[in-house]
Amino acid sequence: MAKLNVGAWLRLPAADGELEECKLAVRVTAADKLIFVSRTGVKVGDYTSEQLITLLVAGEGEIDDAGVEFEDTLAQVVSKLRQDRDKSYDDLTGSESQSRNQART
Repeated sequence: MAKLNVGAWLRLPAADGELEECKLAVRVTAADKLIFVSRTGVKVGDYTSEQLITLLVAGEGEIDDAGVEFEDTLAQVVSKLRQDRDKSYDDLTGSESQSRNQART
Protein backbone atom coordinates (compact mmCIF):
# COMPACT_ATOMS: atom_id res chain seq x y z
CA MET A 1 0.00 0.00 0.00
CA ALA A 2 3.01 2.30 0.37
CA LYS A 3 3.16 2.63 -3.44
CA LEU A 4 -0.48 3.74 -3.62
CA ASN A 5 -0.38 7.53 -3.95
CA VAL A 6 -2.98 10.22 -3.44
CA GLY A 7 -4.70 10.53 -6.81
CA ALA A 8 -4.65 6.77 -7.43
CA TRP A 9 -7.76 5.34 -9.10
CA LEU A 10 -9.34 2.12 -7.86
CA ARG A 11 -12.59 0.27 -8.35
CA LEU A 12 -14.09 -0.45 -4.94
CA PRO A 13 -17.46 -1.79 -3.82
CA ALA A 14 -20.20 0.83 -3.50
CA ALA A 15 -23.15 0.55 -1.11
CA ASP A 16 -25.01 -1.61 -3.67
CA GLY A 17 -22.04 -3.99 -3.97
CA GLU A 18 -21.16 -2.91 -7.51
CA LEU A 19 -17.61 -1.79 -8.17
CA GLU A 20 -17.37 1.98 -8.39
CA GLU A 21 -14.45 3.96 -9.79
CA CYS A 22 -12.98 6.10 -7.03
CA LYS A 23 -9.90 8.12 -6.25
CA LEU A 24 -7.62 8.07 -3.22
CA ALA A 25 -8.24 11.60 -1.95
CA VAL A 26 -6.59 11.53 1.48
CA ARG A 27 -3.99 9.37 3.13
CA VAL A 28 -3.72 9.81 6.91
CA THR A 29 -0.48 7.99 7.66
CA ALA A 30 -0.63 8.43 11.45
CA ALA A 31 -4.07 6.79 11.60
CA ASP A 32 -3.40 4.34 8.72
CA LYS A 33 -6.52 5.59 6.96
CA LEU A 34 -7.17 5.87 3.22
CA ILE A 35 -10.19 7.93 2.13
CA PHE A 36 -11.70 7.42 -1.33
CA VAL A 37 -14.08 9.67 -3.27
CA SER A 38 -16.09 9.34 -6.46
CA ARG A 39 -15.47 11.42 -9.60
CA THR A 40 -17.93 13.95 -8.20
CA GLY A 41 -16.03 14.20 -4.90
CA VAL A 42 -18.52 12.24 -2.80
CA LYS A 43 -16.91 9.99 -0.19
CA VAL A 44 -17.11 6.34 -1.25
CA GLY A 45 -15.40 4.89 1.79
CA ASP A 46 -12.39 4.78 4.04
CA TYR A 47 -10.16 1.83 4.76
CA THR A 48 -7.09 0.93 6.75
CA SER A 49 -4.20 -0.51 4.72
CA GLU A 50 -5.01 -3.97 6.03
CA GLN A 51 -8.70 -3.69 5.08
CA LEU A 52 -7.83 -2.50 1.58
CA ILE A 53 -5.27 -5.27 1.05
CA THR A 54 -7.80 -7.88 2.20
CA LEU A 55 -10.42 -6.44 -0.18
CA LEU A 56 -8.02 -6.43 -3.14
CA VAL A 57 -6.64 -9.93 -2.46
CA ALA A 58 -10.20 -11.26 -2.25
CA GLY A 59 -10.86 -9.81 -5.73
CA GLU A 60 -13.48 -7.41 -4.40
CA GLY A 61 -11.62 -4.36 -5.71
CA GLU A 62 -9.10 -3.41 -8.39
CA ILE A 63 -6.31 -0.87 -8.75
CA ASP A 64 -6.69 0.99 -12.05
CA ASP A 65 -3.84 3.48 -11.61
CA ALA A 66 -1.46 3.74 -8.64
CA GLY A 67 -1.19 7.53 -9.03
CA VAL A 68 1.71 9.83 -9.76
CA GLU A 69 4.28 10.58 -7.11
CA PHE A 70 3.97 14.16 -5.87
CA GLU A 71 7.71 14.56 -6.22
CA ASP A 72 7.55 13.54 -9.90
CA THR A 73 4.85 16.10 -10.61
CA LEU A 74 6.75 18.80 -8.73
CA ALA A 75 9.94 17.97 -10.65
CA GLN A 76 8.07 18.34 -13.96
CA VAL A 77 6.69 21.75 -12.92
CA VAL A 78 10.10 23.00 -11.77
CA SER A 79 11.73 21.75 -14.97
CA LYS A 80 9.14 23.59 -17.09
CA LEU A 81 9.63 26.77 -15.05
CA ARG A 82 13.37 26.58 -15.60
CA GLN A 83 12.87 26.14 -19.36
CA ASP A 84 10.54 29.15 -19.47
CA ARG A 85 12.64 31.37 -17.18
CA ASP A 86 14.35 33.29 -19.98
CA LYS A 87 11.30 33.63 -22.21
CA SER A 88 9.46 36.92 -22.49
CA TYR A 89 5.84 37.42 -21.52
CA ASP A 90 4.91 37.59 -25.20
CA ASP A 91 6.73 34.29 -25.88
CA LEU A 92 4.90 32.57 -23.04
CA THR A 93 1.44 33.92 -23.83
CA GLY A 94 1.67 34.25 -27.60
CA SER A 95 0.57 37.87 -27.21
CA GLU A 96 3.05 39.19 -29.76
CA SER A 97 1.82 36.92 -32.54
CA GLN A 98 -1.79 37.74 -31.66
CA SER A 99 -0.99 41.47 -31.82
CA ARG A 100 0.60 41.01 -35.26
CA ASN A 101 -2.42 39.05 -36.50
CA GLN A 102 -4.81 41.74 -35.24
CA ALA A 103 -2.72 44.49 -36.86
CA ARG A 104 -2.98 42.74 -40.23
CA THR A 105 -6.78 42.67 -40.17
